[in-house]
Amino acid sequence: MNGLRSLFALFVLLLPGVGAASAAPVTWDLTAPGFSFLGTSETFTGSDGSGVTVEAFSLRPGEASWDLALINQTANGLGVSSQFFDSTQIDNYRTYELLRFELPAASDAGSMLLTLGFTNDDYLIWANDTGALPDVALNLGGLNGDVLASGGLTTSPETVFFAGDTAFNYLFVGGDLATFCGCGIWEADDFKVAGLSAAVSVVPLPAAMPLFAAAIGLFGLVGMRRKYAPKVIEA
Repeated sequence: MNGLRSLFALFVLLLPGVGAASAAPVTWDLTAPGFSFLGTSETFTGSDGSGVTVEAFSLRPGEASWDLALINQTANGLGVSSQFFDSTQIDNYRTYELLRFELPAASDAGSMLLTLGFTNDDYLIWANDTGALPDVALNLGGLNGDVLASGGLTTSPETVFFAGDTAFNYLFVGGDLATFCGCGIWEADDFKVAGLSAAVSVVPLPAAMPLFAAAIGLFGLVGMRRKYAPKVIEA
């Protein structure tokens, strides 16, 4: 009986570690030599082997819904092409463009490496759990998410650090929303996303399961020994 109690105490101590989440930093290199159109969606492999799926979207002023756009990849990173003869950057010239990143697991902090097309480019990074795009009915005012970072780029490449108050599954990056009206070149932010780093929440369940199984097995073994132990009959 004392041995069984000891095993139970050990199991209780191990139980909090089963399924406990930890934050492991993962990086994704989004650059490639040459120039390639990757379609409207592409998955990239991170430093831990996990994939992040990137999708490109665009919106023309006055339209009621978002359109899918093409992702283009160069040595400077990922850009968006939304119309014929469009640049290979993320820009606001007559069309608002953005990239949506679907992370492999919930993330609560990270950084993004942005490369310049021209000087004084403005960026906006926000996140949510649903993947919902900005609300067109609110004139792009409703992001459907929390702003993580915004500002003007001054160097190329430039690393932008961001962090959220809560974990998120989708990350968005686009140009300045405040000045966008699709009117002219002065609002044309032109940059690319060269890299992403995020603290992805990982549940180390496979590592904890052998301990869990061993504890259950020991419980069963002790129970069987007690069941089939020879009984002593006193005279």
